[in-house]
Amino acid sequence: MEDQLQAQMQNHMLALMLQGLLKGCFDKCIAKPSDDLTSNEKQCLAMCQDRYQESFQKTFVRQLERLAKLQEPHTDFPN
Repeated sequence: MEDQLQAQMQNHMLALMLQGLLKGCFDKCIAKPSDDLTSNEKQCLAMCQDRYQESFQKTFVRQLERLAKLQEPHTDFPN
């Protein structure tokens, strides 16, 4: 059950990353859609994809760290 939940979470995160990547990079790099990409558009898309993926991974790791801290037992009060 836990493996299935983890797989669903990974699929959801991948879908979010791809959605943001496609929308953000397309809007940034493609001024006028056509049948073929120019070399500048290809280069822009490649660089945008790299930056987006790095940012997404860093953000995702931070969120996982926060969730892990929330699940830790609280030791603020003496037993």
